[in-house]
Amino acid sequence: MKVFFNIIPHCLFPILTLFFLLSTKVVLAQNGAMAIYREATGGDAITTSNFDHNWDTTVRQDSTSYSLSGANITLKNKGHYLVLYGSRFDSTSGNRRSEIQSHLRLDGVDLPIGWSQGYIRRAGGANETFTASGGIVQVDTANEILLLRSFRTDANGAGVQRTTNAAAIQILKLNETWNYLRLSKTGTQIGPTSSSWEEVTYNQQDEIDTDSFTHTNGSEDITLVQKGHYLIFANTYGTIGSTSSNRTLVRQRLTLGGTQIDGSLTTVYIRGNQNSNSCQEGAVTTGMIIETTAANQILNVEVNRGAGTVAWTINQDQGGSTVNRTALTIAKLPDSADYIRLDDSGTDNFNPASLTPLGWDTEDEIDTSSFTHPATDSRLQVKNSGDYLFLTTLFASAAGVSRSVSNQGWTINDGSLLPYGQTGNYNRNSGANDVGHWSGTLFSGLSASDYIQVEARALGAAGAVAADVKGVQGVSLKSLFKRRVIVVD
Repeated sequence: MKVFFNIIPHCLFPILTLFFLLSTKVVLAQNGAMAIYREATGGDAITTSNFDHNWDTTVRQDSTSYSLSGANITLKNKGHYLVLYGSRFDSTSGNRRSEIQSHLRLDGVDLPIGWSQGYIRRAGGANETFTASGGIVQVDTANEILLLRSFRTDANGAGVQRTTNAAAIQILKLNETWNYLRLSKTGTQIGPTSSSWEEVTYNQQDEIDTDSFTHTNGSEDITLVQKGHYLIFANTYGTIGSTSSNRTLVRQRLTLGGTQIDGSLTTVYIRGNQNSNSCQEGAVTTGMIIETTAANQILNVEVNRGAGTVAWTINQDQGGSTVNRTALTIAKLPDSADYIRLDDSGTDNFNPASLTPLGWDTEDEIDTSSFTHPATDSRLQVKNSGDYLFLTTLFASAAGVSRSVSNQGWTINDGSLLPYGQTGNYNRNSGANDVGHWSGTLFSGLSASDYIQVEARALGAAGAVAADVKGVQGVSLKSLFKRRVIVVD
């Protein structure tokens, strides 16, 4: 049941106010409750066995909603949660290639939401990788256990470990009065075989609130019924099979009415069975806030093949088994909240030798009660103290650097790179020339006039990787979760 604040007659206000405060105090307190856990020590070996990420450092924990024990995060209240994660992995020994998958588990069940892949090449100094993704999960009963799991799908005996101060999970309790869509796939789909875009279909309707969404089961089209703001996450998993040594690059984008949404392009690189390393599967993933300008616009998740000659089968692993690792989750956000959405027409390098902020010269939206942004500047400044959510995507076509590993993260007031909210990706640039990745970060307890920046640096080969397409979005959580009761005579 969804409960809303309606206009209340003045004579009933005292009675209803007392009832409301007594019956909903806990529920209201839950909205916007946050947890950020990270790993300072690292050094854990990552193998083909399941590794459940334990967390040794609590950045923030709203204890009425969360508790932590090792790898297990207890979600104390039922309802919807935003979950974001990112983890860096480094090579410790050996040569050639490794492939890592990461995903979310809830109460002992693998979720289709939030899969991601990382790839280590080693040659050319490409010794690092990241897995990063997220989505909206539904908790049906109080005290369900959430965890992040990683495992390798390669057949190379070289060593891989989780890195110090570069892995974290972030969680935000969402509002149950909002409308949600959660879709996934129970079968496979022939993926892209060329540079032509292929629309991803969904045949599992886990949740549809029809005030904001419509979807025909098995279809690729999602109708966004109301105009306004939406928080969107999409991950699409696939494989090129168990024997191919074909170098494959898959791109993913979001489209609205057939037009690509700026800042939605990302990639996954599938190397194949070269040298019997068996790096043949993974997910391409994205997350962002969009605004529609009309009712009943059609949203699609689309994938194409930027490099390769063999089919990429969606929702299948390299052994030919059907897997449940493709999902789309969306929340209709209140339009009354304060947002900032920026793009850039330039080509900033996101593979610089040292940590460098990226600039933004196009203001798609800026609510000046909560944000300021000097023209073409890298700084996104907040006007009010409180909590904020930011997301960003960086994409480069024909990146121009062989075996680069770019690392993107966030800073506050031009300080050190935050140890949570990091991402990155590998670019081969030899028949697989594009690279794109995204990340999301919860900022806890910013002060008025603080500014955040999207920053990047090279971890692998040096050289410029020019961001042709990039975007950043943010929202004030205080404005997102505000409640209002109107009294009339």
